[in-house]
Amino acid sequence: MTVDELRAGSTYKFKDEAPSFQMAPGQRLQYPANRTLHDWVITEPYNLIFLYKGHELKKNDLGGSNYLIAITTAPTSQKIVDHIQITFQSRASTLDEALVESKMLNNWFVKAGFRPHSYSDPEPGRVVSAFHIEAQERHAVPYEHKIASYQDARSAFLNTRSAIIGMTPFELETDDAYVGLKITNARRQREDAGADKDESSAATERTYFLDLSMSARPIQRYWNSVE
Repeated sequence: MTVDELRAGSTYKFKDEAPSFQMAPGQRLQYPANRTLHDWVITEPYNLIFLYKGHELKKNDLGGSNYLIAITTAPTSQKIVDHIQITFQSRASTLDEALVESKMLNNWFVKAGFRPHSYSDPEPGRVVSAFHIEAQERHAVPYEHKIASYQDARSAFLNTRSAIIGMTPFELETDDAYVGLKITNARRQREDAGADKDESSAATERTYFLDLSMSARPIQRYWNSVE
């Protein structure tokens, strides 16, 4: 969509310049390939409405406390929005809360017509299976079991020997759009950088972040609004 369409469809008043911001602990922007700049990073509370070909995803009370949404324009045209990254929460989540939200998003995008990337698709890009383990703490052992469901993903995250930091439960696409979700355990991310290790509250700790990324494939036709 165009920047003008984004402004017209949103009650949120977008600033002309990119506002300053500070990300929450454990957060990082995940730009797609060849993207180096963002135009807006919003950390104020907001309500999200995302429309795609007649399907509506609505989530109130996102953002705040530096749980950001980043909106990026195409490098070839500052008038086209081609990437959105959403921290899909308003506070740090437990593992179970993160998995519930992830499953809901997974189901919504599948019902909206998104599908796994085909290995035969000539368009370059990463092809990963569902529940792909992105990162583990250094010296952790590889996770030995197959992860084929959200219950399996829960067991994997609670495996202290494998100490999983990040997992991508799904990456999906249509002919004109891509979506991917990453779940991150910020405590383990800090531990991997040198913090003291503590697995005593692994099942209940509020250390999980959900980063939802949506990008245009060659032609973008999705709609997003922020209130």
